[in-house]
Amino acid sequence: MREWADALPSTLPVGMRELFDLEVRYSLVYCLAPSARAPHITDYGRVLIFEHTLAYLDRIYEVAHSGRSVAFYTYHDALRVFFMANQFAAVLRDAEDLLLAGVMIPPPHTEHGKPQPPPLPSRPGGPAGDNLERSLACLERTVQLMAKFGQLWANSASLKQSLELSTSDLFARLQMRQQMRQCSPPQNVSPPMPREMRWVGVDVEAMMRGNTGSSRNVKYEQ
Repeated sequence: MREWADALPSTLPVGMRELFDLEVRYSLVYCLAPSARAPHITDYGRVLIFEHTLAYLDRIYEVAHSGRSVAFYTYHDALRVFFMANQFAAVLRDAEDLLLAGVMIPPPHTEHGKPQPPPLPSRPGGPAGDNLERSLACLERTVQLMAKFGQLWANSASLKQSLELSTSDLFARLQMRQQMRQCSPPQNVSPPMPREMRWVGVDVEAMMRGNTGSSRNVKYEQ
């Protein structure tokens, strides 16, 4: 399956194609994220969230550093980056072994007549891509992105600080994994099953209303 942006008319301006691609990924993750009505998530859903949040964060980083006009982007995009980064960190934290192993998860069975689950997106490097390196790079680039947003919108500085604080343990653990892998020979070991999901809830509606400074907007469960 082609990426959504590639399926659009070739005459569409590049900026509009980027906006469409980002909007679709954001909407998909927003719908897939666990909620009070649907608190459980499948491994397939975890992989979908992982891939789409990572692709979203990488794409908007490239947009922000491309040197092109970003007139269509506002402080609400900084809020969206914050939301997507928290979902990325949450799903990676609670299904770390599964996601970093890059295991191919088949889509769940659906009853006849019901819509099929969305397909997994293509990713750089193909199925053999290194998810550990991708995850570390994404976390680093996202913090840099929030710093750049902080130069445009003052409230983004607090978002950057909050993101660094909430992902510091995850980033340190991934760095340790990277160092251990560099010092150890490769081994063929089946990845452990993911732990029970402990989601990071982000109140997007409250964030959009401008209540970014309150700790009530983000709930981190230990």
